[in-house]
Amino acid sequence: MKNILLFGLLLSSINLSADTIEEYKQSCIDGFARGCYNLALVYESGKEKAKNTQNIINLYEKSCKSELPKACYQLASFYERNGDKVINSSKIIKYYNIACKKGIVKGCYNLALFYDNKADRLINMATIAKLYEKSCEAKIIDGCYNVGIIYAKGKGIKQDNFKAKKFYQKACDGDVAEGCYNLGLMYADGKGVRQDYTKAKELFGKSCDKGISQGCKNFAILNKQK
Repeated sequence: MKNILLFGLLLSSINLSADTIEEYKQSCIDGFARGCYNLALVYESGKEKAKNTQNIINLYEKSCKSELPKACYQLASFYERNGDKVINSSKIIKYYNIACKKGIVKGCYNLALFYDNKADRLINMATIAKLYEKSCEAKIIDGCYNVGIIYAKGKGIKQDNFKAKKFYQKACDGDVAEGCYNLGLMYADGKGVRQDYTKAKELFGKSCDKGISQGCKNFAILNKQK
């Protein structure tokens, strides 16, 4: 599984004037969600010091409740990066879920990853697969690879080599070396596809070029058989 969390926007690389920050503060006071959101980003990036961590959380919550989905996503991400993930678990799930449902696809991916990594598995694998598939459709390539693994293993969900092949192909096309390697194994073994050693060798070669050492070994083995 690709265990890469997608984080939200930070303003660390953006030059903000003191006047701009004051405008964010006033905008937030006046009830504009975007002002509160931008101010939370300022505090989180360290451009200006917040009173405390709760101050940042309150600003994101205010923005999220005011129908700014990216604030919900940023808040979940903040909880995941700061503090105890076990204690914050319900909040992480809540805010990624809101973000996902309101069209922030990175929220769907991070939610799937969060569920997938939990030992107690708060939700069934079919739901996790759907979340990864949704992120895959939005070109989050690691989501394609992760759902490919789920269908290939069939753990907690019906095994489906045809779907595994489909998603490994998307991952490989998106430059995920492991996707190319696993797809190569499927062609070598004839799982979900017609057995094709030439195609398998090509895929192992791709994975080798991208740093998968076993891909290099498998490529060499098949190359000797020509």
